[in-house]
Amino acid sequence: MLKRLHELGIKGIEIVPSQNFSGLVEEGVDLDFYKQWREWMEAYDMTPTNYNLYDEPCIYKNRWLSEHERLAQLRKGLEIAAKLGFRTARLSVDYGLPNTKHLENSVKCCEEYGIIGSIEIHSPYSLKSNWAQAWFETIDKLGTKYAGIHPDAGIFRTGPVEKACRLALLKGAKPEIIELIKEEYAGYVQQRKASAEMLVLPGDYRKTFGYGEPELKEKIVLMGGGPLECGLISRFSCDDPAWLVEYSKYIVHFHGKFYELLPDGRGGWYEPSIDYQGIVDALVKCDYPYWISTEWEGQGLFRDPAVEEIPPRGEEYVKLHHDMLRSMEAQARG
Repeated sequence: MLKRLHELGIKGIEIVPSQNFSGLVEEGVDLDFYKQWREWMEAYDMTPTNYNLYDEPCIYKNRWLSEHERLAQLRKGLEIAAKLGFRTARLSVDYGLPNTKHLENSVKCCEEYGIIGSIEIHSPYSLKSNWAQAWFETIDKLGTKYAGIHPDAGIFRTGPVEKACRLALLKGAKPEIIELIKEEYAGYVQQRKASAEMLVLPGDYRKTFGYGEPELKEKIVLMGGGPLECGLISRFSCDDPAWLVEYSKYIVHFHGKFYELLPDGRGGWYEPSIDYQGIVDALVKCDYPYWISTEWEGQGLFRDPAVEEIPPRGEEYVKLHHDMLRSMEAQARG
């Protein structure tokens, strides 16, 4: 993988240990692997960027982990990340309202290993929400340089995922309901941008609805819609990319999620469901100096039995995503 990324001119690598290092985190990294990793980084001119840690508070059937156990788990991951040369590590905390005491303890662990602990702002959460604000307040309270956020591009959606809409139509969804969903979502986007209100989100991540989904679902059902149509409205998120400038001091990494890339008619590419130009404009405006990781999260939409087209190769899509970002950066700077 590293060899192919090097051939594509890509300079940074983010790792999800449970996928990329299967078994190594649980069993401990062999010293020979550290040596091999450093050799690879040098040979392929690659920089380790973000290490995705998982804070698993519930790994037993009969009890939650104690704070001591959770921190021991965290330290084990941070030790590996530090030895491998990663700058940041995702703190995958419980997605309820932040347990600030546990987060404070986690940041202290990060300081010990010299790694910036970062929380991902992922849909259906928002930069302007009680959940994110609690984390910002924790960072400010600690006065630390070893804590931050990495926003996910999915919070800047401009509508339901276009590829998912086309797939739903292939499976028999009602076109008029699809159009209603698009119109309603566009309205939410404009309303959110205009109001910039601070959302008060419930503690359960799986039940976080702050964007009008229950009301829209009711309309869909009244029009004769079912699971195909209702599945398009889950986890609405529609932050304004301009807010990235407001919170730029906390941003230490960025997840460049996308579902599909389409020709823009000018020889380039665009993501039809996410305001990527707005994202890039904001990052350029605040002189964001760090990494954007390519995260293709739409591959399942290409592999559905109802889809006849051949799905793109992952490495090809990575390259197109990078090309798109570079083109948008040039436009933002131009």
